[in-house]
Amino acid sequence: MKSTKSVNCSVSSAIAGEWETPDELFQELDHIYHFTLDACARPENAKCQKFFTKKEDGLAQDWRGNVVYCCPPSGTRNLRLWVAKGAAEGKKKNTTVVMLLPVSTDAAWFQEHIYLQPGVRVHFLPERVKFTNRLLPSYAKYGQNGTKDPAGGMRPSMVVVFTGSKRKFCCEWIGKGDRKPWKRKFLFWWTYIWIYIWWGNKKFNITIQV
Repeated sequence: MKSTKSVNCSVSSAIAGEWETPDELFQELDHIYHFTLDACARPENAKCQKFFTKKEDGLAQDWRGNVVYCCPPSGTRNLRLWVAKGAAEGKKKNTTVVMLLPVSTDAAWFQEHIYLQPGVRVHFLPERVKFTNRLLPSYAKYGQNGTKDPAGGMRPSMVVVFTGSKRKFCCEWIGKGDRKPWKRKFLFWWTYIWIYIWWGNKKFNITIQV
């Protein structure tokens, strides 16, 4: 008979890639994008009525014509495959792909498919996402203190949007509950312009009359 400790370890290992996006974060994103497809899910944790499971293999499916949400399984190989798929599908007509990803700006998948790519927007989240796993049995434990609390990501997270447009690559910071990140972008550039004017006035001793 296995000990409780060994059972916990085997269960946790078997479903290590099944972490679920917190409902609060998904609802914030859904309020903006109105998702129609969850491309990487299980029946127990699917975020949309239409979804692809591991059996159906979202990597092999056509996402065309949908507003897609995708939180891919962890692991370098998984991320490489799913990000490449999301980038390709986002270029299709009437298709938008939104992915929740770990911040890994040095990774090949980030540099090849996200960084400086037209039609791509990156929203850096201000705090680590606390993922949940409703598939774990009651005796299984996870989390930093060995309790069944939401497990914070090992790295910060970002929301990457593939729109397929020709607009320039864009990075934005989006706060919790902030449904209009363009306001922060506007304030950032407005502040930047005034600092630029102030610095130019100071450096070259230019008098600006109003």
